[in-house]
Amino acid sequence: MKTTIHDDNRGSHTKFFTRASADAYGFNDVTEVFMTTNRKGTLRGLHRQFGEGVTQQKIVKPISGKFNVKVVFPINELNEETFLQNLTEVVEQIDLWPDYVVLNFYNQDINSNPIAVPAGAYLGYVSLEDDSRMLYIGDNNFNSEADDGRDPFSLELDWGYDGEFILSERDAHAPQLISKEDSD
Repeated sequence: MKTTIHDDNRGSHTKFFTRASADAYGFNDVTEVFMTTNRKGTLRGLHRQFGEGVTQQKIVKPISGKFNVKVVFPINELNEETFLQNLTEVVEQIDLWPDYVVLNFYNQDINSNPIAVPAGAYLGYVSLEDDSRMLYIGDNNFNSEADDGRDPFSLELDWGYDGEFILSERDAHAPQLISKEDSD
């Protein structure tokens, strides 16, 4: 999925979503489009929507400000084809754990490509500037009963941010992602 920017004397026109690109990622349908506005240091995640008939894929795209983004794949739920498509995007670092693969996208902004978050993967991000806005495109409606949140500091994840984090109560008390390595 690529962002295309067309500049002229009036400004610019940015396209970051096409049906053809979404189809290539196995994105079923667009049922929700929403945006978050974030203060500097806001850490959202790790979240996914998972369950029979309610699993949600997402495409996320910064529309203002900057973000460090992580997509965490549980290995036992990994769809290799979708995973490989994400690897063709600009991934600056890949962290491997016994049970998880973590894709790291740093300094994402309006000029960055959208990030596909496949079904079953966790999404998390930290905003690096005030008034940073993230656009979400979802292929299934939000279902609070299928919402699965995990501690964003699980697996000793490094968010690439040195300031104070702002977390929701839910994220601050979410259960850990557990790795086989941790349970031995």
